[in-house]
Amino acid sequence: MKRLSILFTLLMFVSFGLWAQGLQITGNVVSADDGSALPGVTVIVKGTTVGAVTDFEGKYTITVPEGNETLVFSFVGMQTQD
Repeated sequence: MKRLSILFTLLMFVSFGLWAQGLQITGNVVSADDGSALPGVTVIVKGTTVGAVTDFEGKYTITVPEGNETLVFSFVGMQTQD
């Protein structure tokens, strides 16, 4: 019974930690000119150091902390977009 109580307590703390992580956003960055994928675009949550880089197909996944709602996209040779 004591082991079950300890296990339940640990699972409870782990679940609270996962719940407080924020929102996971996935997306695909493409060129406005021709719709081609843009690999290597930096995606950052504005005002934080949380970020990701798009893969070869222009796809990214980022976990946005609670209270933040703006993503900043930057790419060499193009204008930064919020």
